[in-house]
Amino acid sequence: MKKEVFFVLLVITFLVIISFTRAENNSTITGSTVTGEITQVLVLNLTVSGPPQLSILHPKNQTYISSQNLNLNFTVDDEEWIQYSLDSAPNVTITGNIKFNTTEGSHNLFLYANNSVGLAIRNVTFFVNSTKFTVKYSNYSNSHKGNSTDFNASSYADIQNLSNVILEHTSFGKIDFGSEIINLTDDLNPGDDEIAVDSNTNFSFNRIFINSTALPNFNKSATLILRDLTFTNPRILRDGSLCSSAICTEGSYSSGIFTFNVTSFSVYTTEETPSEDSGEDAGTGGGGSSGGGSGIILPKISKKGITISEEQISVSLKQGQVTTKKITIKNDDTKKVKVTIENQRLQDFVVIREEFFDLNPGESKDITLDIIARETTKPDLYLGTLLVKTEYEEKDILVAIEVESSGALLDARVEILNGYKKVLPGEELVAEIRLFNLGISGRVDVSMEYLIKDYEGNEINLGFETLAIETQVNFLKHVKIPEDVEYGDYVFYTRAIYHDEVASASDSFEIVQYKVSNKEKIYIVSVVILGILFAMFIYHIVEEKIRPSGKIKRVGIRSIIKKR
Repeated sequence: MKKEVFFVLLVITFLVIISFTRAENNSTITGSTVTGEITQVLVLNLTVSGPPQLSILHPKNQTYISSQNLNLNFTVDDEEWIQYSLDSAPNVTITGNIKFNTTEGSHNLFLYANNSVGLAIRNVTFFVNSTKFTVKYSNYSNSHKGNSTDFNASSYADIQNLSNVILEHTSFGKIDFGSEIINLTDDLNPGDDEIAVDSNTNFSFNRIFINSTALPNFNKSATLILRDLTFTNPRILRDGSLCSSAICTEGSYSSGIFTFNVTSFSVYTTEETPSEDSGEDAGTGGGGSSGGGSGIILPKISKKGITISEEQISVSLKQGQVTTKKITIKNDDTKKVKVTIENQRLQDFVVIREEFFDLNPGESKDITLDIIARETTKPDLYLGTLLVKTEYEEKDILVAIEVESSGALLDARVEILNGYKKVLPGEELVAEIRLFNLGISGRVDVSMEYLIKDYEGNEINLGFETLAIETQVNFLKHVKIPEDVEYGDYVFYTRAIYHDEVASASDSFEIVQYKVSNKEKIYIVSVVILGILFAMFIYHIVEEKIRPSGKIKRVGIRSIIKKR
């Protein structure tokens, strides 16, 4: 090696001497001033070769929140081949950046690049701890994800300082946060070590939604794209109303793709911009130069919309069971509509066989729902909604799925009494509960748990008790509804637990702002009856005073007295 280096230096020295000699022979020197010109210049290019230039960009010496689909990103120059090895496994030849899977814990990754001069080696130690933080975003990791950000490929340190975040559904639209910095760990409940991106964001036809209450860290400026629109000149709606220019800025619209910018988040949709002569949104407008009066606002024609055969679905399953339900959706409108069915909370339980379809006027379509309780599903009551949407309206289907233990030796039934299907906050709810012994020998004690749940995932525990059962038990359960509960649809749910096996039952009810008491019902009925009797009395008097010809008789008081 020393001889080779010496030879190279000797050649370089020889060439430099020649270049100076040639330059000197072609110059004229008078005194100390050069008066001639160089007629030939020898240019010497030197290339110093070495091993490839190699750097690992990802993974870093940090903790990652997933062991799947991690990125191996690197830069390399002047390589002939590249290989990597994870945790001393055999080398794998690659040609560029790749994704790889690993396991929980500490890992050591080596990256090699070679050429004829030598070998470059780089390595990094990183960690995987999937319990450190969980990002729920399966909607943005499926076949419709487009360019959505792969959050699990980032380290725990990275997800606290993410830029260029993208959420996309290739059929409906896209949110691009650009240079805005998003800290995934800083949501509404930063102490739970998880963020539910799926259940708090949504794309559907002509609609983009982010729940900025649950995800305040996503309540930032962004560029939005809505796809497959059918308008001629769309305008932006925020929460169903025209979006102000302080929040929304229109971009471009072409071939059904509408791009616009927003400064914060809620529900964004679009509608056709009314023409100037349509009368819509006219303030003090008015047509013609003779003006002066206010413009006439024509009433909008109400749309009949769609009808759904089932407004509420209730299913009871044991672990490992599957059942199917069918719903029929009909278009009662006078125009063709695009229908989308969204399942935001029950994705692990309900499979919609056809989520997007068109309906012509008067057309109906049967949709099959597969409802699944996996063997590993925890026995509980799972509530949610299926959102059925068109360009013009939205309707909810309430879904209640009871999951019981596969080996439960009990059976439970519950029915809310008729007078308690609607209750006020602070009132009492009364339900009949029946509990059956399906195979437990002798008299045993069973733990009973009582709850109410809403369709947003909130629940209120109403207490526990222990009951003795031999064959069956029937009883009325009185529970008080909390004073501060919100109005809406709820489900009363009871669990019967014996040796960790769960049998359950439920029934729906509504918490209302006002209801008619029995006294008020009696009063209303009395008023209606009196009104009917009074109307009959007036009718009878008028009928007596009308002659057969239809003319009214003139009847004096004296004649009435004489008749008597």
